[in-house]
Amino acid sequence: YADHAPLERQVRIMAREGLVIDSQTLWDQIESLAKVLRALPATLKEYLHAQPVLGADETRWRMLSAKGKDLGEAKQWQVWGLSAPKAVCYSILASRSAEAARTVLGGYHGIVMADGYGVYGTLSKEQTGFTLVNCWAHVRRKYLDIESFFPVKVGEIVAMIGELYAVEREADESTDPDALRARLRTERSREIVGRIHR
Repeated sequence: YADHAPLERQVRIMAREGLVIDSQTLWDQIESLAKVLRALPATLKEYLHAQPVLGADETRWRMLSAKGKDLGEAKQWQVWGLSAPKAVCYSILASRSAEAARTVLGGYHGIVMADGYGVYGTLSKEQTGFTLVNCWAHVRRKYLDIESFFPVKVGEIVAMIGELYAVEREADESTDPDALRARLRTERSREIVGRIHR
């Protein structure tokens, strides 16, 4: 599964190694394992909803026809991901709507770091105890989109965002990165963000 190999392909690989097995046997093993792991997605989501900070993202997952043909933009699912340092959980839903976001983040109380997609803002206004923070990489990307119109100002801001990244890297190299990161954000990052804001 690390290589996402279909069962029939696994059967052929095993046959070349002298192992005689059919895809039904492999399927039966997967089905047995699925029964044992059935509660895992709900347990992961519960664990993630108890974390103080979550990363959230969604990306399209195109549907394929029965013959493996891409069905195009009109036929796609969305993979919603929630992440924390010790766990990640994915949900495949039919859309990127606010309703889909409610399915994934409904009832969460804490900080959500996301990419600026509007449904997160909508959800944060609806739910008390839900704080939305935006990712600096996505903020930086928006500035780069307008760089040709304001090259000097964008260059200044992108350089300041680079200063923020440098502070984070400095914390990553510590033996106690979380404590150092908190201190450096107060001592140095706050001032940089103030300059960006001005």
